[in-house]
Amino acid sequence: MSNLERSEPPPPPADAVGAVVVAGVSGCGKSTIGLRIAKRLGWVYVDGDDLHPWINVYSMHHGHPLTDEDRDPWLERCADLLENHVANGIPVVLACSALKSRYRRRLRRDPETLIVHLACSREELIRRLSDRGDHFFDPTLLDSQFAALEPPTPGDGTLLVDGDASMEEVVDDIVRLITRPEDRAAREIEQDAGSTSALPGSGERW
Repeated sequence: MSNLERSEPPPPPADAVGAVVVAGVSGCGKSTIGLRIAKRLGWVYVDGDDLHPWINVYSMHHGHPLTDEDRDPWLERCADLLENHVANGIPVVLACSALKSRYRRRLRRDPETLIVHLACSREELIRRLSDRGDHFFDPTLLDSQFAALEPPTPGDGTLLVDGDASMEEVVDDIVRLITRPEDRAAREIEQDAGSTSALPGSGERW
């Protein structure tokens, strides 16, 4: 083989994960958790907030909810990033709200992309947002996120994670889902059966 020739890399296993989207409403901790997962696994980390056009950042900073039209170019950037990383064999963790089912379908262009949704109680979300001092998201916009959110349902292809748990517990749970196909399969079965074992405690989760 000449120096100019390259052999094709072997195809990944059918159950391999090459990209992870940590999703959820603002305040769920997706940026911090996504970064910790990436450090744990030695993967690339990208914060979806950094992919927003400047006009979206301006709107959110001034308390204006984003429309689907506003989100469209941002979602395209996120989907392109995931697809490029998977195609080039560079594992990536992306923190991205992915509030609606069609957003999640758009991000999952490749079967190697895993989406996990951090389900949190309203009280915990409000507490976290109120504690922030360096983020452009206005806590008063939380209701608009609730209105836009379409929680994952059986068959949605998105795995639920208990976002009210400690950061370390959440990271451990997601790393298991990434690295252990049997754990992913078990979580899918629990969700399809309507089990709440993945989300201990009571009260509504978002």
